Amino acid sequence: ILKKEILNIDKKFIHIHPGYLPKVRGADGLLWSLKMHNHIGVSSFYMNDKIDSGEIIMREKYNAFKIKDNDILKYSHKEIYNFIYSFIDPLIRSNHLKKILLNYDLNNIKTIPNNIKTGKYYSFMKESESEEIFKKLFI
Repeated sequence: ILKKEILNIDKKFIHIHPGYLPKVRGADGLLWSLKMHNHIGVSSFYMNDKIDSGEIIMREKYNAFKIKDNDILKYSHKEIYNFIYSFIDPLIRSNHLKKILLNYDLNNIKTIPNNIKTGKYYSFMKESESEEIFKKLFI
């Protein structure tokens, strides 16, 4: 979250969010997308002073996938969570950013309104809820 002083300079900041905006805003977007919509979402938007509410540049949905690793569920909750947000999440975000850079003129982007009233803000997922999602991701 950027401070207003930074957001008020004459530059636009793009954020790559791991959720399909405006449906999934807030924390743990990758996990909440899988739980609530059975897909992984990613969106890019221009940041403003509200959380995940700026004008949308691009958004994508990916089908839920399974990673074949029978041993990963033997690790602690924290280790699995860290694996997801250290490797899977950055891969999704970087792929999305690559598409933006290859397909858009950054000086002339037509944005999509981000009607936050049509979505939901999520906080960090409880451990018991995320355990269910881990089982969806890993077989």
